[in-house]
Amino acid sequence: MLLNGEANYVTGGQNNFSGFSNPEVDALWAKIAVAPDDTTDEVRAWATEMESHLFNDGFGLPIFQHPGVVAHTDRVQNVSTITLSPTILWNFWEWEIAE
Repeated sequence: MLLNGEANYVTGGQNNFSGFSNPEVDALWAKIAVAPDDTTDEVRAWATEMESHLFNDGFGLPIFQHPGVVAHTDRVQNVSTITLSPTILWNFWEWEIAE
């Protein structure tokens, strides 16, 4: 995904502790989340528009951002996601390599 942080920005998001809500941001996230290729000009335009809404609404100023990593293989099993940062090695103790 081009961006991460959906849990921070969408209405009712797990990490949206401030209760921020903007229907335009929600709609843009919904489009970005299902885009098959997040490198297209269209997706980048949606992301830019979303960032404009966040800025104009005074959502907040991030001090830092943990890096996000996305990888895929059929060999590693029991990997699950978490919305809290850092996410890189979440639940590694449950990972297994398929034979």
